[in-house]
Amino acid sequence: MIQLDQTQLKLVKGILSTYVPDRRVVAFGSRVQGTARLYSDLDLVILGDEPLEPHTLSELRNDLAESDLSIQVDVLEWYSLLPSFRRAIEQTPIAIVQEAGSPMPEPAR
Repeated sequence: MIQLDQTQLKLVKGILSTYVPDRRVVAFGSRVQGTARLYSDLDLVILGDEPLEPHTLSELRNDLAESDLSIQVDVLEWYSLLPSFRRAIEQTPIAIVQEAGSPMPEPAR
């Protein structure tokens, strides 16, 4: 579960569906772990084996920043994460924000 009110979660989902409708997006960090403070950011990772077009990622981040959200949203791409950061995400609680697209890869052994 994500520590975010339904209005803000709906806004995030709407923006994501505009830019990455074919990708699964998961949340991680304090808003999923239950340790978020009032203005803690929302950490999202877009799954997939291929990078997004640079303009798509830029416009997505810009729309989230310019939205009526009262918090900052950090958007990362699974494709570009270092293996050590991927493992860290895999070992923490996550929440699915958007179902479409690639499942989370199996942890590297």
